[in-house]
Order: sequence, then structure tokens, then C-alpha cells
Amino acid sequence: MNLGFVGVGKWAQKLATAFRECGAEIVAYDRASSPTQNPPHFGTWYPWHDQIASDKIDALIICAPPEVTTEVALECAKAGKRCVATKPLLWTEYPSELFRDLPGLTGEQQRVILRYWEVLNRSLYVDLWRLYSPAWLALKEELRGKKIDRIDVSFCGNGPFRSFNGALDYGPHALAFVFDLLGSTEVTDLQVTELEAVEGGKLYGADMRVAGTFASMTIGNGAQEPKRQVDVWVDDRSRWTFVEPENGTQAFLVDVDEPRITCTKALALRRFCRAFMACEPSRTLEYSIAAMRVLERIIA
Repeated sequence: MNLGFVGVGKWAQKLATAFRECGAEIVAYDRASSPTQNPPHFGTWYPWHDQIASDKIDALIICAPPEVTTEVALECAKAGKRCVATKPLLWTEYPSELFRDLPGLTGEQQRVILRYWEVLNRSLYVDLWRLYSPAWLALKEELRGKKIDRIDVSFCGNGPFRSFNGALDYGPHALAFVFDLLGSTEVTDLQVTELEAVEGGKLYGADMRVAGTFASMTIGNGAQEPKRQVDVWVDDRSRWTFVEPENGTQAFLVDVDEPRITCTKALALRRFCRAFMACEPSRTLEYSIAAMRVLERIIA
């Protein structure tokens, strides 16, 4: 698979490394700064519009500021070009522009649209890569069939401080965990509290019900200490935990005992990349859209 990148910053470099380890080639890039400053291992400078049009580039990996990422992802979707969009992707609905050239908008309309969304969900991934972690997948499998009483998610840090609200950085991951575990994006009874945050950051607490199950989140870039953890309470009162400490690993534990499964973040990222390269069905776009609807209300 030949990939073109839009953006070559730190996260783009990690994604490029992961994709190369999975057998892809990085053949082109576009960036906001001067194209004469060639980044290593990113191929040839090529404007993103031309990357979309090129039959020599199979997919785009978009690692740009949110407004640019959203614009490029929309153009990819309209052109039928596969892409990975970094979050936050600023879609709260599937864009109406994608209906413009669809056939069958009368009579067979619903079936045509459903088929199109099925294709889009395979071709446009959002980088909610932690859902592909072996530790997270093991937790989900072990909880299959159990009654979940409550989910607590802490996904926050001390930075990074970007041009957009920190909840839009951390929130999509936090909500994706909840959606993925419960198999639903139905959110009701949302209550939001803005928490005390470090200077320059934003920190929020949010309580809600998802498909009737209570979930509580702490998200944002204004925390004193970083924390990435999902705690799930089930009907036998046991506590099931997915945690990502600062040492580059991820783990699945029960009742804070010895980890049942530990893996590296790099492995989880490679699994995400392989799934995209194989065009596997993905709910990352669906989860991203649903998360942005919730986050829009949280930061309002």
C-alpha cells in the first residue's frame, strides 16, 4: 500500500513508523510549512488535492489541525479515496455533501445510503487506535454477557496545549471506549462540570447514560497528572480495568490484581494500521461522529 501524508508532525511520524512496520510505503506528503524542508522518510512533497487524484497513492493519512483534517477527509470521502483522519474530526453527522452524487435517492434511497455508509466505514478510519489494543479487546471479550453497572473513564493529561479545546483531544478516545464496550452511541442525561484545571488547559467531568448504563468521564488537558484508565463495574461487584501507564504499555486487570494481559502501545497502533490496510469494517468513524455530538455539548 502506498500512502500519502498530510502533516508530518510527531503523531504523523509515529503513524508513519507503524504503517511502514506493517509493510506500507510512504511516498508523498503535504505540510503547512515550506515543502523545501523535506522531512526524512516521507517521500516527495505533493499537494493533498493531487494526492487524492493520484492513482499511485492508495490512501491518505491526515495528521493536520482539525479544520484541515476535516476538509481533506471530506474531499477523500467525496472522491472515494481511503483515508485515516486524526481526531478531532469535526463531523457531528455524516456530511450531506456525500449524498450529492448518490444514485437512487428515490425508491431505493435507504438501501443505497446504507450501502454507501458501509463502504465509508471501511474506507475512512478515525485514529481511535486504542480500540485495537489486545488488552482492550481481551477486556471486552471477558465482559461479554456480563451485566455492566457502571463505567468510569479518566482520559486526561497536563497538556498538550493546542489551538483547540483539550476535551476535543482526549474526549473522542474516552467516549469511544464507552461506545465500544456497550455497543451503542445512544447518550442521554448528560451532565457536565468544568473542573479546576492547570493554567492553559481545560478539564471536564461528565456524567451520562449510554444505552441506559451509567458512565462518568474526566477528560481534558488540564489535569495535574496524566491518567488514561477505564474502570468497569459489573453485577458481581468486581472491577475490570484497562489502563495505559506512562511507560508505553497497556494492561487489562481485574480487581486491581496482577495484569491478565499486557501489551505495548506500539503493538496496538500496528493492529490499527493493519486493520485499515486490510479494509476491515470499523466503527471508528461512527464513534467519532457520536463523540463529537457529545463533546459539542460539553464544551459549549
